[in-house]
Amino acid sequence: MTEELAPGQDMTADTAGTIYRFVNKDTNAEFLIQQVRYEGSEVKIGDVIEIHVPNSKPAYFTVDSVEGGETVVVRLVRARNNLWKTLLILAILGASWFIIAYVLELIF
Repeated sequence: MTEELAPGQDMTADTAGTIYRFVNKDTNAEFLIQQVRYEGSEVKIGDVIEIHVPNSKPAYFTVDSVEGGETVVVRLVRARNNLWKTLLILAILGASWFIIAYVLELIF
């Protein structure tokens, strides 16, 4: 992903775009720049990156680390769905409610 200069902007080193390399942290596979979709102007840790692979659904990754240099290397990890964690917490809270209610009935 490279930032493009707007018409009328100077071609100085200060306004030149940053060149990014997007790498899967788990497999060290590099994603083609044409596959990467990102709305922001600068990539930061925790941002969500959308990867479009031909003949497949888009895959979502989060930025794990950004390594500066002439070419900025962005290490990505697959975004996780937290639905199962939420359901587990609700189950634990529900079980705790019944245990607390039972103990309170014994006391009072």
